[in-house]
Amino acid sequence: MSEQNVKDLYLIVFGTPEGQKVLQDIHRYTRYKQSVFSLDNERQNCFAQGQQDVSNFIEQIKSNAIKRSLKDV
Repeated sequence: MSEQNVKDLYLIVFGTPEGQKVLQDIHRYTRYKQSVFSLDNERQNCFAQGQQDVSNFIEQIKSNAIKRSLKDV
């Protein structure tokens, strides 16, 4: 297919009111997928940060427990 054929096909498909609606639906779906993707990334980042916070908290408790046990000796 030549570039001109592709342009003509594009105009035929998306140059009609029905084609415009399809194009809007494609854009809407693309924006939806991008927002879902970014929300999923944000969720994963929050989960990773939560895991790191819990690990840091556990290490802090261990460190404090070791310090206390050394004071007792």
